[in-house]
Amino acid sequence: MSIVNDAAYTEARILGRLSKLPSEQDWSYLNPVNDYAHFLASARATPLGPWVQLLQPDDGAHAIERRLRARYLAEVETLSHWTVEGTEDAVAWCRYLPYLGVIEHLAREGEVYSWMREDPFLDAWISGEDRGGLSDTFSSPLAADVGIRELWLAGLRSRLPASLVESVAGNTLLERVSLALHMHPVQAGVAEVAPSLRSLLHRYLDARIMLPVYLVLFFWMLERLQAELISRRIFEARVGFA
Repeated sequence: MSIVNDAAYTEARILGRLSKLPSEQDWSYLNPVNDYAHFLASARATPLGPWVQLLQPDDGAHAIERRLRARYLAEVETLSHWTVEGTEDAVAWCRYLPYLGVIEHLAREGEVYSWMREDPFLDAWISGEDRGGLSDTFSSPLAADVGIRELWLAGLRSRLPASLVESVAGNTLLERVSLALHMHPVQAGVAEVAPSLRSLLHRYLDARIMLPVYLVLFFWMLERLQAELISRRIFEARVGFA
């Protein structure tokens, strides 16, 4: 159950957490490291340290994804105890972010892989069990035309306070979250995503904005780390095969 807090308390806690996230300088420091094991070792000396501590040297791509997804869900759980009035549903909605890619894959009648069944949420989704109303959103005819990420963004919009959505700050929030959702962590322009979200957190000291934006930023950081790790695993596999 979420606890409704004083806004100033929540804002201070989020700013404190924001200060511990990796910077572009940290990513640049790690960029030349091509070896997976050395990347993990080097990352431990950066703000990414607590995240890579979750990983094992022999982890494959699916294990990496599973461990980082669990870390993100733990962060959502933490912030669910810092909600202010009108933000509980938006924070809860953010817990589905790491599943959007798989849901999109399945919506296109993609193959069901064994590793999907290892995740309780995905197993329930594949089995057609109660998804907390998600089936009404992501299984609609719009999914194929609009896209899962756009439907998730519309769901976030509907869960934010109406007064916020109608404001300049609310529109800016949704625009920048949309950018993060549609920018792959390894494509050109990736370095712009995190600063744009960070600046929003500093510009609007409003817990209603800060809660979802911070979670999207945290998710984006983990997605970027995941992409960096898996690309090195793939590189090693190819070199080993050669």
